[in-house]
Amino acid sequence: MDYRDVLREIRKKRMDEEFILPNYEGFSIVNLSNSILDHFGIPTFHPPIQLGELLGHGVENRRKVVLIVVDALGYVSFKRLIGKKEFKYVNRTFFPITSVFPSTTSVALVSISTASTPLEHGILGYILYLKEYGSLVNMIEFSPPGMGRDSFLKRIDPTRFLKRRTVHQILEERGIKSLVISASIFKNTGFNRMLNRGARMIPHHGLGDMMITIKKILTDLMGDVVVSAYWSLTDTVAHRKGPNSQEYEAEAFWFLKAFETEVIEGLPRGILKDTVFLITADHGQIETPQSREVWLKDGDEVIEELVLPPAGEQRMMYLYTKDVNTTVEKFISNYDGMMELIPSVKAIEMGLFGYGDEAPHSKERVGDLVLIARKDYSFNYIYTGQEKSLQGRHGSMSEKEMLVPLIIVSLE
Repeated sequence: MDYRDVLREIRKKRMDEEFILPNYEGFSIVNLSNSILDHFGIPTFHPPIQLGELLGHGVENRRKVVLIVVDALGYVSFKRLIGKKEFKYVNRTFFPITSVFPSTTSVALVSISTASTPLEHGILGYILYLKEYGSLVNMIEFSPPGMGRDSFLKRIDPTRFLKRRTVHQILEERGIKSLVISASIFKNTGFNRMLNRGARMIPHHGLGDMMITIKKILTDLMGDVVVSAYWSLTDTVAHRKGPNSQEYEAEAFWFLKAFETEVIEGLPRGILKDTVFLITADHGQIETPQSREVWLKDGDEVIEELVLPPAGEQRMMYLYTKDVNTTVEKFISNYDGMMELIPSVKAIEMGLFGYGDEAPHSKERVGDLVLIARKDYSFNYIYTGQEKSLQGRHGSMSEKEMLVPLIIVSLE
């Protein structure tokens, strides 16, 4: 099976010509995380991706696994990059897989960390209405919109908020070392403490530091080891400059080049033969021109139909309505062709958020209606007045947002 076969399989599962559905059945970041459990003989929650089948050779005897998540490295962007730039390893074996819905960092990283679907873990958006606390909360910042990072920690214990065990906890219970490398600025944040329970946290201070840290861990630690590393700046550059920009391309190129140079070419052959490297992303991004931005505020006709400000984000919103039919009518009257409105109950039944046992509060966190932006439109609610235009966004189900690469580096 090559990348074209996987792409055809993924494209069979779609809502319409524009929207790709998450492939929780076998080719998503949820399945990839389950592959790590399966690699060590641990029962999985969802079907794992069979890495040996994709590679054409077995990896079951390798005692070290490195998972690198490059924020916003979409499959479309990666394919364009390897067509223009020279690489030695990351362009050898790669496949498309899907993100989750919504295609956003808070949801995707928790799905990877817990090997579960959004429906199962309950972190269903960037901004969520947490009814049990009576507040909208930014789930990355752990704070209501407009307030300082982690200000909600006075009310939420991040180590207890997530009701599912993490992959790190499961691995450690089996005697498998689990380490997480992420930027030092994230080390003690509420989100990181929730996300990485059970892992040994190692902060990095830049690209070179991350790569050398990976290399040192693989050199120094014996036995079964899983290393998870996260790089955020590709997403930052894509938001500010656009995913089609030279700046984004340079950021993605030098990250992958540093991996090849410092890690692959810097490790002894014996360690490389005992390690499988998996590089993926939480989501992609799509260019969102300023001319296609819809700005919403209190007093607008459509917002007057809501009982709460919209939750979600700029390419996907959860709407809490006074009357569903009236709200649908008003949104279609103003924005027909620019978005899709789906009753939240139907979105759950369609499997947009995945399958499995629902986490507490999952249903109430997706409101009455799900708004999904079409084409390159974005819907921006003014919470604080500090919101700015962005060149790139994500959250919807276009191929550019939904498809991410699975790059496998496994030297024989």
